[in-house]
Amino acid sequence: MNNIKKSISAILGFALFYTVTGHYALSAQAGETTLITEYSDLWSRNISVKAGDTVKWYVNVPEGTEPKGCGATIKIPDLGFGTDTNNKDEGHITLVQGNNLIYEFTPEAEKDILFTCSMGSSCHHNYIHVTADGTFNVAKPSDVTNISAERTGNNVTVSFTAPESPNGAKITGYKITSTDESGKRKKLTVKESPAVFEGLEADQTYTFKVITLATSGDSAGENEFVLDDASNKTESVTTDSNSSSADVTTSDTVASSTSAVTTTSSVKHSNSPQTGVAGAEIAESVFGISAIILFFSRSKNKKAK
Repeated sequence: MNNIKKSISAILGFALFYTVTGHYALSAQAGETTLITEYSDLWSRNISVKAGDTVKWYVNVPEGTEPKGCGATIKIPDLGFGTDTNNKDEGHITLVQGNNLIYEFTPEAEKDILFTCSMGSSCHHNYIHVTADGTFNVAKPSDVTNISAERTGNNVTVSFTAPESPNGAKITGYKITSTDESGKRKKLTVKESPAVFEGLEADQTYTFKVITLATSGDSAGENEFVLDDASNKTESVTTDSNSSSADVTTSDTVASSTSAVTTTSSVKHSNSPQTGVAGAEIAESVFGISAIILFFSRSKNKKAK
């Protein structure tokens, strides 16, 4: 294989070499590199160049592949938006089939150059790693641990324990995804724990996943936390037996880890005849009337005599 590469180099007059990440570069002469990244590797693989070399960076979209969505767009905040003819006035480069020239530049110092899709770093993102020898073999970061979530009304606070940065890379943030029972998602990107999701529904169970973002790539995001809905209810009934009518109070309490909302309704019920209370009142009234009639009757009889 080495002999074949040497023969090709001798015939074509350039050095052909492959990086460990599957990208390849063609160098026309010392200090100049043409770097080609496959479209399928754009957002997931390491891309590296040598400090001091002039780089022409292309993204190859194979024939028969239709670039779609924001993942088919590129912008480079640190370098500008590119020189490709597809750039136009959109502020980003839109990929088409074939070799897309993204940027030509000469990085002088070792650093990590961020590039993103048109939606920004909270969506698709990756780095061009400028190193002393043009290679980059740093591990991706670990997942966060101890994920927890706490509900306050319609807001949920997600907390976690951050991992250590990989040697040779820097953690840049954390992408947190909330998914409800129907599959609807919300995403937040934060620099550190905690993160607060606003406007979540109280009657939904949510699953939260956290991905560690670093200059060497993203973590797997395999750890998760499930927050049950806040529909646990308790009911209490209070009867006041000392009054002439009973006040029945029913309370429905929607409980959560940090708050409770209580709805109270009161209903007055007249005393039932079965209690004997109403019958006693009638008897007392009849007895009183009879006594009055008897009194007047005796008075008349005395006068008549």
